[in-house]
Amino acid sequence: MNKGEQDSRLADWARPTVQALLTDPAVHDPLKRVLRDWAERDPVDAALDAELLAAALGHAADMRCGQRALEAKPRATSGPSAAEGRHGRLD
Repeated sequence: MNKGEQDSRLADWARPTVQALLTDPAVHDPLKRVLRDWAERDPVDAALDAELLAAALGHAADMRCGQRALEAKPRATSGPSAAEGRHGRLD
C-alpha cells in the first residue's frame, strides 16, 4: 500500500459516512438507531447536536473514570490528611 492509499484509508476512518457506519457490524445498534432517526435532519444541525452529545458523554465518562480512580486509590493510614495540609495542621 502506498502513501496515498494509506492517507485515503485514514481519512475514511476519521470521517466515515452514515452508510458506512450503518453497514459496519462493529458499530453498536444504539448508534445505528440514532443514525437512522437523524437521517432526515439537517446535517449541520445533527452534527452540532452530535458534538454536544459527544462532549456530554465524554464528561460523564471522565467523571465515572475519575470516581473509580479515587475509589481504587489506597488511602494513607498515617500522616496528615489532605485537609490538614503538609504540616499536619489546617492551612
